[in-house]
Amino acid sequence: MDQFRRQDLRVFRRDPLHLVIAVIGLDLTGSGPSLAVRLYPDAPGLPELLLGPTASAGSQGIRIVEVTRDPADVPTTLLEILATKGAINRLPRTGEIGTPSTFAYDLQWTPPAAGPGLTRVEETVLFGSFIVMGSVND
Repeated sequence: MDQFRRQDLRVFRRDPLHLVIAVIGLDLTGSGPSLAVRLYPDAPGLPELLLGPTASAGSQGIRIVEVTRDPADVPTTLLEILATKGAINRLPRTGEIGTPSTFAYDLQWTPPAAGPGLTRVEETVLFGSFIVMGSVND
């Protein structure tokens, strides 16, 4: 059975999105993670923001920082998710200026097959509201 979790994300309009996630129990090497932001779930057309795999530290996208194993050989994958402040600032305003803009997002990846002979299947693991807050600092 696949597990997924609702987690709302908040970011200030003039700040980058920077998340670090430890995934315990999976080696996500080659998993092709992606994070998409849309105006609402099932919105047609291209996402307002789409982050895919990257190998470069500090570049926009989703990077597998490292995969470690504990003494029982259980893997932990450390993911870094980065969207530049310019990418966040380009998201459209969905309400009055000064009020938060709310979108929908989800994070997907294709984990290793659950067993020999089984198919690797893309799965959504995080979803929720993507809230862009107004900023007064920039």
